[in-house]
Amino acid sequence: GAAAEVCLRSTASVALLGQGTTPAFRLTGAQPESAWSVLGAIVARSTHATGAPARWLGLPGVAVLLTAAVGLSLVLAAKAWGRAPWLPTRRVWAAVGAVALLHGTAWAVLTPPFQVPDEWAHFQYADYVAHHGTLPNGVSRNGVASAEQGVAMTLTGANVLPGRPTLRPPWSADDADRIRAALAAAPSSPVPDGSTTSTGQPPVYYSVAAAVDAVAPGNVLDRIEQVRIIGVLALVAFALGAVALARRLVPGRPEWALTAGLLAGLVPLLAFLAGGVTPDVPMFALATWTTAAALAFVDRPGSRRGFVLGLLAVLLGLSKLNALALAPGLLLLVLLALGIAVRRGWPEGSTGAFGGLAVGVLVPLAGYVGWSVLSDRSIVPGALIAVARSQVGPESDANSALEFISLGWQLYLPRLPFMDDLVAGVGPRDIWLDGFVGRYGWLDYGLPTWLNSVLVPFWLVLLAVGVVGAVRLWRRRRSVDGEERIRRVVVASAFALMAIGVLFVVARADYTAYVGGNARFQQPRYLLLAAPVGVALLLLVLRGLPARVRPYLGVTLVGVAVLHAVASVLATVGRYYA
Repeated sequence: GAAAEVCLRSTASVALLGQGTTPAFRLTGAQPESAWSVLGAIVARSTHATGAPARWLGLPGVAVLLTAAVGLSLVLAAKAWGRAPWLPTRRVWAAVGAVALLHGTAWAVLTPPFQVPDEWAHFQYADYVAHHGTLPNGVSRNGVASAEQGVAMTLTGANVLPGRPTLRPPWSADDADRIRAALAAAPSSPVPDGSTTSTGQPPVYYSVAAAVDAVAPGNVLDRIEQVRIIGVLALVAFALGAVALARRLVPGRPEWALTAGLLAGLVPLLAFLAGGVTPDVPMFALATWTTAAALAFVDRPGSRRGFVLGLLAVLLGLSKLNALALAPGLLLLVLLALGIAVRRGWPEGSTGAFGGLAVGVLVPLAGYVGWSVLSDRSIVPGALIAVARSQVGPESDANSALEFISLGWQLYLPRLPFMDDLVAGVGPRDIWLDGFVGRYGWLDYGLPTWLNSVLVPFWLVLLAVGVVGAVRLWRRRRSVDGEERIRRVVVASAFALMAIGVLFVVARADYTAYVGGNARFQQPRYLLLAAPVGVALLLLVLRGLPARVRPYLGVTLVGVAVLHAVASVLATVGRYYA
């Protein structure tokens, strides 16, 4: 019977309904709260955000980390493109790594638990491995997560927050005390072998996460915080991989490599993923490093380079099955190295180089096969089996290849008039561009869509400049010998195959969901697997410009990335703490 105050946030009129002539509610006040007026409350809420390191740092800590990252990025870009003689290799690596570390840590601090897509399922997989030492098969019918994780998900709002942007996670110190007490009282039960969206995936990421989970102290939310460190370090590895790839493609251009690394470390969507428990960012990092290793193997094959390439390639494939989309392009690079060796009469060291490659492939494969056998689990990942079955089931008979082609077209290009409407809205704009500009969480919040009206011309101009760069590079083919000419064509074809592979895999997964009547969770993060192609496109853009214009574009790109990062963090603060 006590009076209560309720905040109604609505842009439409509100009708109050009651019994008879007695109103059920009474409206008081008409002035909306401004962002500045609630800033103190936002900071207080973030310091008590249960389950996230923000309870140690709060928003002031996030602000310090983000300010350091963006400030360092702008200074580095200005110095690099200002022709300052300060760019030895070690400084480039250290600078890019520092920016990515600061940016990733800010997101790991800011994002509440279970708000990165499928974070609960990824942690359940790692938690199962940490407790059992074997891989899950998804056969248990007694739940999918430990009792402690179930309590944590319920009390932190993991089951109700996704898709409901007006709801907020628990904020207060009382909530934090209540959740810690509930977790301490949760029954100690083994992690069940439940089936989730992650169970059928390969185990590379989950084995590393399990090692951290096994030694991390505290309750389940404390352990999730510490497992998130893997994602932050993976973002650092990804940015450094972009540097390595750029240096391999354009040797002697350290400012180009620095720009590629800074842009890679400042992508908000990547940093958002890196702040959670997910194999995506480690997969992206392995993709950039594997591509750089393949190019190094083409340039100068050796036993050590062959072993590293084979090891990275298998780890990439065992990080997440989506990575198989890059296999055709990487295989083409290996065939290029083989063809060059044959053309040169199989020079000394060639046998050792390809022998090292074979050993690098076999060592992790043998470990994976042995672990799968000990776990009584199929050597072929369950997710791959499910995909194969979906292609030969009754759905594949009822839907033609033309329908798949139509859906794939609409995902990446505007729908033609004669096509059935298989994709909501305009795919390139509403899925990929809007999503990359800023759509986070479970796609329930992000940056204003009007930004696209500003950014679309910007991206189109960059694309046109990239085409000019490709044409200029093609015209220079006459200045190199026949072998180098073939090498350039094959390398370009390999990158094209990578892009086509990623587009095909994403379209096929979406088509399978469409045919099966399942939810179509169309996320721009899936296209980030083509990050090596993105690095190559950036270099083409720089090559397409006159030398005197490149410094202005390089600094502008880093400046846009900085603004993008800051705006995305502010949107996340508003989503979870305002």
